[in-house]
Amino acid sequence: MFQNRKVVMLIAAAGSGSRMQLKMNKQFISLGGQSVLGRTLSQINQSKYVDELIVLGQKNELHFIDEIIQKSSLPCKIIAGGETRQDSICNGLRALDDQVAIVATHDGARPFVSVESIDKVIEAVDETGASVLAHPVKDTIKVSTDGRLVSYTPPREFLWAVQTPQVFLRPILEHAYSQAYDEGYQGTDDCSLVEKAGGKIKIVLSDYTNIKITTPEDLLFAEILQQEPKEVLKKYGYED
Repeated sequence: MFQNRKVVMLIAAAGSGSRMQLKMNKQFISLGGQSVLGRTLSQINQSKYVDELIVLGQKNELHFIDEIIQKSSLPCKIIAGGETRQDSICNGLRALDDQVAIVATHDGARPFVSVESIDKVIEAVDETGASVLAHPVKDTIKVSTDGRLVSYTPPREFLWAVQTPQVFLRPILEHAYSQAYDEGYQGTDDCSLVEKAGGKIKIVLSDYTNIKITTPEDLLFAEILQQEPKEVLKKYGYED
């Protein structure tokens, strides 16, 4: 509960391993003896605000997910996802009970989100009705309208890489989804739907380790993150 309001986390786990060049869903890859999805759930389980989990998976993989969630300390439902992430989250919204006031969405393939970050982004939701974890980009970003030539370079100081969880007051997210489907709009994340509906998003500073495992290279970074971060930093001379 957050300020006496029920909080539910919708976890998108219906993706495939296509960009990973795998024959299996990336959620089931083992990291340090634990599946990606299992590690994600274990982090969320430690939040002081999340009351319930709803995992959205592929229909033919729901039995695998059921085995993983048996270790969850929170009430957990499994719902079949849709063709797109947006469709999956929409299915999750339909499964909410009447007591839910705050809805958070998270990628099942982000297993390194910190408990502190989860709680911080939930605490920020009341400022505008929507909040998101993000960090400043480190690279210079180029925009190309034709995929061949640079069209322009946006100022780097204005650019943020958005992560999950993304958190919303329930009516705001439900309205954004309703409008998106009425207009036939597919967004790249839940915040983009809220933005299109006229909402404002509060940015909550996150860290660079909250990666989404999408490509084979991400697995290399993930193996490093399995180690104790503070010990790794000390190895290279960084101190608290």
